[in-house]
Amino acid sequence: MTREELIDALMEDESFVATQARRTKMRSRLAATKEKWGAPVKPMNQSYFKKKKPTKIKPRFPVRWTKPVTEADWMKDAVKRPGAFRAKAQAVGASTAAFAKKVKDNPGSYDTRTKRQANLARTFAKFRK
Repeated sequence: MTREELIDALMEDESFVATQARRTKMRSRLAATKEKWGAPVKPMNQSYFKKKKPTKIKPRFPVRWTKPVTEADWMKDAVKRPGAFRAKAQAVGASTAAFAKKVKDNPGSYDTRTKRQANLARTFAKFRK
């Protein structure tokens, strides 16, 4: 029995646990003996054993750093047009709270922006209490 046949028999034997690394090492040694220890021969599956660089998984939605939101911060960010709702209330001749109640009672006669401003005014009024 030749050395090559012995290695094949060992690999096929179930009791002999040969990992892929062992098999490649055995095959490279066998190839080196065939060439009488001349130039080193690369193992057959050398690319299989190279460690791959981990790839970064990109998030589906970009994650942006935001500072912690405090009560005052969200109120400042919520007001897009400072003084606009107050000006509308003064044009009608009512206070801000009264105009907000009027808009809430008759939503069909006001545009979406005014309805949102009235809702925000009512929310701010709750914080004053």
